[in-house]
Amino acid sequence: VIVYFGFTILVESIQNAIDPKPYTFGAIGIIVVIFAIVMSWASSSEIEDAARDANLRSLLTSANYKKIDSLAYIGILAGAIAAIFGIPYIEPILSAVIAIFILYISLKGFKNSLYSLLDYWRDTKLQNRVRRVLRSQGHIVEKVEQLKLRQAGPLIFGEALLRINPFANIKDVRTTLFNTKKDVLALSPYI
Repeated sequence: VIVYFGFTILVESIQNAIDPKPYTFGAIGIIVVIFAIVMSWASSSEIEDAARDANLRSLLTSANYKKIDSLAYIGILAGAIAAIFGIPYIEPILSAVIAIFILYISLKGFKNSLYSLLDYWRDTKLQNRVRRVLRSQGHIVEKVEQLKLRQAGPLIFGEALLRINPFANIKDVRTTLFNTKKDVLALSPYI
């Protein structure tokens, strides 16, 4: 639905650029738009902080939508100021830019939703940190053959295929793997 509206706004902005229409804005409209910019940006920051704390992609997508709202309001404000000064071509250009932002964020949100449905985890920073912890046990772990991380809701889980030193004592292997598991779990509260 959001992709459809983004595309519709883009088409309308192109039509308005071809045949611009004069707009009139009052002081109350400009004040309302400024208030909307401030409130939208503040709420997007709050939602983004909550999303990062809870490790929820869907909430992070909502925060991105709120940021786009505030950018759209900035475009509306610029268009209103341009209309006051009699510049008709600013509004269609800003509308096209806003439509492109809407399309970008909606497609990004679609991709994140698809990743959530597939339990896909693409955070290479965390994956590299897990690999470093596993490789730090060089006297027991010879090689990290495979590492797969997945996300289900806010939780990250995974599996690792390790090549263990065949000459290591089994007690040392168990102790090292137990300590390595604690180190990996300490990397993120969501593992």
